[in-house]
Amino acid sequence: MTKSIIERVQEQLGYPPLHKVDPNTQELPATETSDENARFAQAAIPSVLAGIFQQSRTEAGAVALLQQPATASWTNLLFGTQRRRVMDAITQYAGRPAAGIENELDIIAQAAMSVLRPGADMDHPGLVLRETLNAQRHTILVYLPAALHMGEMLRDESLDDRTNKMEGPVSNLMHSIENKLSGGGS
Repeated sequence: MTKSIIERVQEQLGYPPLHKVDPNTQELPATETSDENARFAQAAIPSVLAGIFQQSRTEAGAVALLQQPATASWTNLLFGTQRRRVMDAITQYAGRPAAGIENELDIIAQAAMSVLRPGADMDHPGLVLRETLNAQRHTILVYLPAALHMGEMLRDESLDDRTNKMEGPVSNLMHSIENKLSGGGS
């Protein structure tokens, strides 16, 4: 993948470009967060990708993602009992009505899986999906607004950890080592 999964999904669906969260303040620059559609994309795309990442941590979860029909309820598969909380957090962050949000999140998940599915090896589909998402974990997290508290909802506090949003030569090296040793934060 030359472009990140974030960029590919954002472009495929025609959303405005996403912005990286400042690791010091855990916020986006104020000038980047005024448009409701941009705020929705900023919250929804990384949240859905974090849900896909979490679901792919097990072989069974990864295979379930790959076998999920495109028209199915992705939000239910990705977020389970936290589905309503996730949708509420995204609508609150975006400052928009809740009507239609589940459908929009399903469309984002469908787009993400349309990017991820072609790379899946038929002999070991879950493994390839996990490796692809492990490689994209840091990229997903630097765009995920901390105000959503996705780590709490997905039961993985490391998702909200500000060190995951840090970048630079040393931080990038540490993220690379972390991904190799931990299997991408599993």
